[in-house]
Amino acid sequence: MTDPIFVVSQVEIYRGADAERKLAERNDRAYADENNAILRVPDARWADAQVYERETWMKYNLGARVDRNGVHAAAFGHYEALPRDLGNVVEVGCGPFTNLVFILEGRTAKSVTLLDPLITIYQQHPNCTYADGTLNGYDVTTVESKLEDFKPRTRFDTLVCVDVLSHCQDADAALAAVKGALKKGGLLVFHEAPRVIDPERHFDMGHPLAYDADYLNAFLEGFEELYREGNYFIGRKK
Repeated sequence: MTDPIFVVSQVEIYRGADAERKLAERNDRAYADENNAILRVPDARWADAQVYERETWMKYNLGARVDRNGVHAAAFGHYEALPRDLGNVVEVGCGPFTNLVFILEGRTAKSVTLLDPLITIYQQHPNCTYADGTLNGYDVTTVESKLEDFKPRTRFDTLVCVDVLSHCQDADAALAAVKGALKKGGLLVFHEAPRVIDPERHFDMGHPLAYDADYLNAFLEGFEELYREGNYFIGRKK
């Protein structure tokens, strides 16, 4: 049995008996299926997760300049599987720093779009990489939206989605939006680790969703694999 943990924010974390008391008052059991997968939560639960995310960067990490973006780049093999021309590219759930900062190095793009439900707030972060409306010399189109609601008029040539799904409200809708935003033959840069928990022993305010590897792999079957290292995947939409 896993040790109980109850996470409210980066600085408010309860363990042991304190966590058990908190878990008795609040947990995510009501949203879990028989396998403990949590694929959708109500508006209020997702709103709490957004408070967590906003405070993470705008209260507790105002001095940060990256969010593991260099670690991701190395795990993706420095994106060598990607072509030099990315075409029209979008990063969803981009946070204040983006992974495109690394991806665009030595590459070209026709356009750059960034999407995040908190993007306007993140542009106020002291080290936001697109605060001035540009990224790596490209003018940026910013979209303040949940991933689930993203239905662009024109589909993209390249889509980046790294460590986004666990923050969403509806996993099925979020992954459908990812696939729907890409052209046929478009490139997906994707990382998401399986998140398997016991909702009566583990509560994390900022990460409401939970799913196993089979769920993620079923989604990735819609893409021709170009690169895979563990949970790091680059593929072409079939």
